[in-house]
Amino acid sequence: MDRLEWSSPDILPGESKLASQARTKLYDGDVATGFKDGDLTLTSHRLLWTSPSPSRSCLSLDLRLVVFLEEEAGTLTGSPKIVLFLTAPSAHKRPGPVQSSRATFIKVSFKLGGQAAFVSGLNRLLEEKPWTQPTASFGTGHSPSVRAGITGIERSLQQKVIETDASISSAFQDLSNLMAVAEEMVHLAKEISQKIKNQRGAVSEDETVQFRSQLLSLGVDDPVTRDAVSSHDEYYRKLAKEISSVLLVPIEEAGGMMPLADAYCRINRARGLQLISPDDLIGAGKAMTSLNWPLRLREFPSGLRVLQLDTLDDEVILASTLQDVDARGSLSADELAKERSIPVVLALERLLLTESKALVARDDVPQGLRFYPNWFLHPPN
Repeated sequence: MDRLEWSSPDILPGESKLASQARTKLYDGDVATGFKDGDLTLTSHRLLWTSPSPSRSCLSLDLRLVVFLEEEAGTLTGSPKIVLFLTAPSAHKRPGPVQSSRATFIKVSFKLGGQAAFVSGLNRLLEEKPWTQPTASFGTGHSPSVRAGITGIERSLQQKVIETDASISSAFQDLSNLMAVAEEMVHLAKEISQKIKNQRGAVSEDETVQFRSQLLSLGVDDPVTRDAVSSHDEYYRKLAKEISSVLLVPIEEAGGMMPLADAYCRINRARGLQLISPDDLIGAGKAMTSLNWPLRLREFPSGLRVLQLDTLDDEVILASTLQDVDARGSLSADELAKERSIPVVLALERLLLTESKALVARDDVPQGLRFYPNWFLHPPN
């Protein structure tokens, strides 16, 4: 703060106004000061801070004293800030709000945002250093040098936009090429698989299995698509078959039930580039019931949707959940999730289902819900 001087808020001859922002606050190092809610102005030569009305006192910082700057992101309790690291004050410095300070930097916080324009402008000014040029070259704010600084910032931003557009276009072009190559690989895989079938004696069964597993690891399986079917119903039927084939083993390993969100991620990862939408997954899940596939779509009273084994009976879920509660004396959803190695949302649904059958009773404590054996209806022996 000892680098700041009392000044006038007027723009001096030879400098230009580049940016301004209201509701800013000054810090002496990391310590907040009483200079708050003021207007910050960036010129080609100085940084001006003007207090709100009625006093309208003004502080100025000569930009030749700025060595470099950093930007601090805002937090839940703090505004974004710019940190200016400064050289030692001049011996001929005019009076300011502080005669001496141990801090070698100041901070400016931006309550209403807008710091990006100051960071961009300051970086450009520190690079060009217009204060090292003759004053006459700046004129009264309409000089070629100042125009070059402002124009340089604009051109830099425009160039970044052009480069970003080019990068995005290139990325989409690469993606299109990748999809085209992937389709060719799928056709090639089909042809090779057919040749393997035709050459039963020349290729062993183990080699066939190994080859197919390598193809699947490359993500070139042949998923069903809308373009390959004639109707929505047929698409959902074939998609239901595919989902049942891909997710049957993972769902069995997960205890017979998998949240629809997890199923969505798994099936899309298995399909590679041929992604499906959430509506497609729900449509296929509804088709599973009528087609008697080993999986079916289920929705709990809470709204949670899962894919579960068609053979999984609620009685089995109730018995296993009650057994876990009896064994531990009481359980929370987190504890049951760890016990059964299942997601917490499924553990909670199991407990709520068991509660709905009056097999357990809840205790709503500050730490959350806990479930105990229902000794009111089923007293211990």
